[in-house]
Amino acid sequence: MTLPQLPDPDITQLREVADRIATLIQRNTDGSGGLPRFVDALRQSGPIAELLIEYSVRWFNDSNGESVLLGPELYWLLTETVPVEDRGTAGEGLGPAGLNCHPVTRMRQLLLICVLEKLSTRPWRPETPEQAAAMVKRRYSDTATPVLPTRSTQPVGVEGVITTSQFP
Repeated sequence: MTLPQLPDPDITQLREVADRIATLIQRNTDGSGGLPRFVDALRQSGPIAELLIEYSVRWFNDSNGESVLLGPELYWLLTETVPVEDRGTAGEGLGPAGLNCHPVTRMRQLLLICVLEKLSTRPWRPETPEQAAAMVKRRYSDTATPVLPTRSTQPVGVEGVITTSQFP
């Protein structure tokens, strides 16, 4: 089966930003939540704006001022408030998945998918596998069944890979 290729110039930019966010999540050692905090922040414009500012400052400082996390256009799009009529039942920014969802909702969903894609290729693990599986299931159980690919090989020294068998 071949998936349709939809022309989307933003996906390359989203993957670049997702790679940077995944790096920050992977480096998270201060106990501030990492991935769960990022997923929670995506739900509304206020929390995602605050988190993107925090991540932007961290990224700028970590790169010695040589790189920025994201540009102002993407920041504006990700932090735009979704109108009440387009919010759905799951909250402002991660409403029902579908082809007719609000563009801001779709962009936030794509960013999350891209971050998970980047984290899946790294020697990283969530706080605990059970917490990560429960978080994903809780966030999407009312709108979709999460399906996360399993890794064929597990990097040495990494425990707690999320598998599809954890979701009934």
